Amino acid sequence: MMLAFLIDQAEQRCCKLFRMAREKAERPLYFWEELRSHVFNFEIPDWEYVYKMIAFGYRKTTPELIDTS
Repeated sequence: MMLAFLIDQAEQRCCKLFRMAREKAERPLYFWEELRSHVFNFEIPDWEYVYKMIAFGYRKTTPELIDTS
């Protein structure tokens, strides 16, 4: 849990894209909820892709849905 906290703190300080995504979501709770929904609903190639989806609104061209059948 401490490692996850450390990584989160490093992201907040060092990753401009992460900060842009957080600002776009307006509230931290909204950001984490949106992040969780993207991770659960889409096949994600990397974290940069998720942050871009949140920061720049890539909702119009969503990635492939995960086949759960």
